[in-house]
Amino acid sequence: MKILVPLDGSVLAESIFPCLKANFSGAEIKVLHVIPSKVPEVYNIPSPITFPGKPPKSTSVDVESTIGGSVFRDEREISKAKSQITAYLDKAVDKLKGMGFSTSSEVIVGDAPQQIVEYANKVNADVIAMTTHGFSGHSQWYIGSVAIKVARANVKPVLLVPTTS
Repeated sequence: MKILVPLDGSVLAESIFPCLKANFSGAEIKVLHVIPSKVPEVYNIPSPITFPGKPPKSTSVDVESTIGGSVFRDEREISKAKSQITAYLDKAVDKLKGMGFSTSSEVIVGDAPQQIVEYANKVNADVIAMTTHGFSGHSQWYIGSVAIKVARANVKPVLLVPTTS
């Protein structure tokens, strides 16, 4: 069995690991991190300064990529982020290998739900396993929506494990 496990860099996302160990012993695990290609809508927030009779101004950032709320403006910064994420994924892969799984990882830039579904098809995953929350605060809403969008794509079976913060 081949399982795709998208990780967002949070401890909560990794809380899927015990579930994998308990239910999918011996499976092949593909770990994926998607660097979003555009700022989530949650970052397009109204300016706190408003004047009577005028609509609030919207503050948005036109950038190439973000991760964990950080803005990346050029390829050098994206490359640095990929390097840091790869180091994080290497540790996650080691944890999973220690649990007896055959594991590999990948970092992709793009729309998270779309890239997760496309990658699941590319590697012919049998299941996509992910937690319903990752980063805290407003980003938690965004990550939660990623899990929901992946589940609604209805391309592969999706195991969603709720987490508590």
